Amino acid sequence: MAVFLVCYPADLLAVAISDEVYLTPTIYWSARTSETDFVYATLTILLAWVTATCVLALFPPPLRPGNPLLALRSGRTLVIVGLAAVLGGVVFSRVLAVGIDAALALRQSVFGDDAVTLIAYFALPVLVPFAVASFPAARLVPRVVLSFAITAALLATFLTGSRSGLFLSALLPAGIVLWRLVGRRASAVGRDILRLTLIVTTGTLVAFGGAWYLSEFRGVSTSEGFFRSTDVSQADVLIALIAEGEAPAMGSTYLAGITTLIPRSLWPEKPLPGNVVSSVILTPDRYQLTGAETTAGLLGEAFINFGFTGGIIGGLILATLLIILERLLASEDLAVWALGVLLTLRFVNVVRGDLANIAAPSLIAVAVWLLVYGGRKTASFRSRVERQSSPRSPVQADRYTPEVGSAAHADGRSWSQRGESRFKMPDVSVVRRPPDAGRTSL
Repeated sequence: MAVFLVCYPADLLAVAISDEVYLTPTIYWSARTSETDFVYATLTILLAWVTATCVLALFPPPLRPGNPLLALRSGRTLVIVGLAAVLGGVVFSRVLAVGIDAALALRQSVFGDDAVTLIAYFALPVLVPFAVASFPAARLVPRVVLSFAITAALLATFLTGSRSGLFLSALLPAGIVLWRLVGRRASAVGRDILRLTLIVTTGTLVAFGGAWYLSEFRGVSTSEGFFRSTDVSQADVLIALIAEGEAPAMGSTYLAGITTLIPRSLWPEKPLPGNVVSSVILTPDRYQLTGAETTAGLLGEAFINFGFTGGIIGGLILATLLIILERLLASEDLAVWALGVLLTLRFVNVVRGDLANIAAPSLIAVAVWLLVYGGRKTASFRSRVERQSSPRSPVQADRYTPEVGSAAHADGRSWSQRGESRFKMPDVSVVRRPPDAGRTSL
């Protein structure tokens, strides 16, 4: 929701103050085309905001965290290393085939022709945070092997030229998982320092990482200003799309996003995704010459498909994703929580991109998670009771244990049970016999 507020209401305010519309960091659209377009964009943003808020109010987050999963899958280190070797080999072979410079410049288009290479393109960076989440349960040798797998996955992801894969699927979620692991053992001051470091690092990467990447590897010099030099100028794109007034696509770009993994060679009439449609409408010459896309954004893609009612659709999509993330992040299990962190960072792209940016990466991330942690089972009620009654159970260790020889220990009942018995009438239907009753002495 914070990303939505920055990309739309805050950017809309910047447009109102500066009277300038920037489609990308380097493309100046114009001053506000008309007051009508600006008002329609404002109403669309408010409609999406109100819709998402109402849906979230109907589905509040869980008050209690979910139960941790038990019965960890054995051999998950081998699964992670095996996937890193196979997927890394596919990515390296493709990069060497087209050249490193071409891979860094063309990015996903290099891997989009083949379904296998496209899956490797999205799945490889996902292994990094899952490997970090597996460190606490691993011994020394598996940790060393996991470290090599992480290094290879990061190197291969960097060579693909994918900024979102490197930062949103690998570095940032791995750093957040590591922060949680270290934070559990740190003091209160140490946790505050780690939290501040994480916030500053994340903000720096978001604000300056994209501009540095564009200038170093794509030869693009970004303009000045926060709402121009980063990918948060989504209200500008919405205003420009409203000004163009194209006919609604009636959900075709959403269908393209869901079917991203289907190669166009198998489906020649496959619809175009939202970013491509936005590029064809707003910057056709730039897209045809360089292949660079103009991001549609959450509300821009909704407007492309459904016109002025797209605000409701955009609000429903935003609320649905937030509800899913709230459930995952409420879990006490580290692996489930790591999946929630990864999907949170990937879902950012639905605000500043299109559905195709998150559908394939998110589905592949869930598939990789199931491969790594698919053997985990939720403990049944009976097994939880048996674990709690075990003398080595951490739950039982925190409870009060009466001293040997005391009245409470001899009774064998808890203090609550002993207290309840004082208010009950004795059962006179059963008479206890003395220990020696009924025995004959020899």
